[in-house]
Amino acid sequence: MQRIVATIIVATLAGAVSAQEKTVVLRAARMFDGRQMRTPGLVVVTGSRIVATGQGAPAGAQVIDFGDATLSPGFIDAHTHLSGMYNDDYDRGTLDSLQQGIPEQTLRATENLKKTLMAGVTTARDVGSSDLMDVGLRNAAAAGIIPGPRMLVSVRAIGATGGHCDEQNGFRPGLFGRETNVEQGVINSPDEGRRAVRLNIKYGADVIKICATGGVLSLTDAPDVPQLTQDEMNAIVDEAHTLRRKTAAHAHGGEGAKRAIRAGIDSIEHGAFLDDEALDLMKARGTFYVPTLMAVQGGKEILPADGGGEDEGGNRLDRRRRQEGGGPRHQDRDGHRRGGVSARPQHRGVPAPG
Repeated sequence: MQRIVATIIVATLAGAVSAQEKTVVLRAARMFDGRQMRTPGLVVVTGSRIVATGQGAPAGAQVIDFGDATLSPGFIDAHTHLSGMYNDDYDRGTLDSLQQGIPEQTLRATENLKKTLMAGVTTARDVGSSDLMDVGLRNAAAAGIIPGPRMLVSVRAIGATGGHCDEQNGFRPGLFGRETNVEQGVINSPDEGRRAVRLNIKYGADVIKICATGGVLSLTDAPDVPQLTQDEMNAIVDEAHTLRRKTAAHAHGGEGAKRAIRAGIDSIEHGAFLDDEALDLMKARGTFYVPTLMAVQGGKEILPADGGGEDEGGNRLDRRRRQEGGGPRHQDRDGHRRGGVSARPQHRGVPAPG
């Protein structure tokens, strides 16, 4: 199999030599330029910019020859939660998020950015964080303080009380001293939706994320149930577009997705139970679909085949089934549902997004 050398190498080298405006030439057997394969592959970098492709090496430039490899543009990951550390023990991950300070969590998350960059992802849309960790990570990577991709962040996902994006979902009443509110992205009216958008943008959001339906590991909702009213979604999307921000909707169920699409949402995330009507609406309105396929693979790797047992998070799913009355499992799609989403936004890891 041909080896792929992503343009991440260009970004890394450029950051290292920008002060001296040194010229570095990357050479390989092939180069994919986004449209076609070209041979040989050659990219010229001066300082922090790609200045030429496919031409000869300038005199005096440092040449790095990768041999029988393919140079490629960097990848774009449209759905990440880079501030959440992966933990195959759900309860341990939840406890860590409560015990570790925000500075510690943010510092730990820098490893996620580095891994993402070294995997060849040079741009990441981060759709759910807390405590401005995503903003800090974005800014530090942009300033060259830490290695990481270019990030578009959402600050806080916006959802309904008790819904998938309510960070107190599943905890006993009074544990945190007060109920979640607009400041935490939890809304209960169109006006509150507009205020949540304004707050997110005030604190640095590049994109607005909503939770249009329930999730999988949030314990008080079902994945296919809509969670925001049509009026609430209309207000959120209208406000975001007025302020020139794109919008994304976590949506498993068809009804919640259709409300988001009618509101003018720019992308549907996950879409486990989209029906033909929803897909037709998306096509007619030009709505993008982000299927988060890596989450499916992640679910297969960390969860038992039947979704139960006492292994790697299985206990949590069993407890949820008991809470819901032990109803029948959705056998064919259950794996997709579990893989298509992880825990609450502040607990989510990579690469299993919410």
